[in-house]
Amino acid sequence: MGEEWFSIATLDHFWISRRYDVLRRLTASLSGHGRRYVDVGCGYGLLQGALVRDYGCQVDGCDLNMDALLKNQSNQQCYHYDILEGRPGFLEKYDGVFALDVLEHIADETAFMEALFAMAKPGGFVCLNVPALMFLYSDYDRRVGHHRRYSIADIRRLAQKLGASIQAWSYWGLPLIPLAVVRKQVLKFVADENKIKAGFKPPGRLGNSLLRAACALEKIPNHTVGASLLVVLKRS
Repeated sequence: MGEEWFSIATLDHFWISRRYDVLRRLTASLSGHGRRYVDVGCGYGLLQGALVRDYGCQVDGCDLNMDALLKNQSNQQCYHYDILEGRPGFLEKYDGVFALDVLEHIADETAFMEALFAMAKPGGFVCLNVPALMFLYSDYDRRVGHHRRYSIADIRRLAQKLGASIQAWSYWGLPLIPLAVVRKQVLKFVADENKIKAGFKPPGRLGNSLLRAACALEKIPNHTVGASLLVVLKRS
């Protein structure tokens, strides 16, 4: 992700806020004091800081974006590190590995998933969030570097290939699907350099609050359909 996306993705953004709410519901039984996690693609450290605040755990971060790492505000250990390198110091190190909205940016998703699981201790977990429903793929996805959007069937196939089990999962963002459909059409008429802002920035403070309220009406876990998908997988 580039500077433009990170500057919009604040903790009060309706989508960021809802994603964290869903994550907390699905990982509540897995989190706790004394555990050590890593946030792959940590950026400015929003997730790191939130997990430390709410769970009192240590959350390392790694990212390939050095500019984002330099602006990381989590006060946690951060690394400029490509997990595909598989350095011994990172292997089987963490109780849990978070990779939120990262997998869709990776061309070789199997190799990347193998690298995520290699960082988790035996019996540890990998938590993913990915955009859902390929029919929603739009110029926004292309501009931010998404190769694909996912269904739970896609994640199940990956899990089976890796010998992992799905511990918990939920679609979320059901109320946002109509908005995503409209975005797909509108962005066809927006210049490339403006697509990220037009596709992700909330429509004002009131609009952001209304979207947060709409998202809060959705029941979690949602095993039907949604604009995003959050999955917790357990390493054997």
